[in-house]
Amino acid sequence: MATQKFQDATQLIKALDLHPQSAKAKALKALNQQEFEELEACYSVDDDDLIHVDSDGFTINHGCVGNRGIRYDFSR
Repeated sequence: MATQKFQDATQLIKALDLHPQSAKAKALKALNQQEFEELEACYSVDDDDLIHVDSDGFTINHGCVGNRGIRYDFSR
């Protein structure tokens, strides 16, 4: 199955069924295009459980990697 791709954070927020004013939704909206593309290259809305986004990067719990997930820093 192909991973769904999103054109912008708003589409991802809807796919994740996030409240648009939640902290996670606001963090996703604050990403610039390059940061969003980096996140999207690593994250699968269909397969990955949790995502945390901050100004320096993001953490994804891929399947069953444990409760800490894998940390990705934005390329600057």
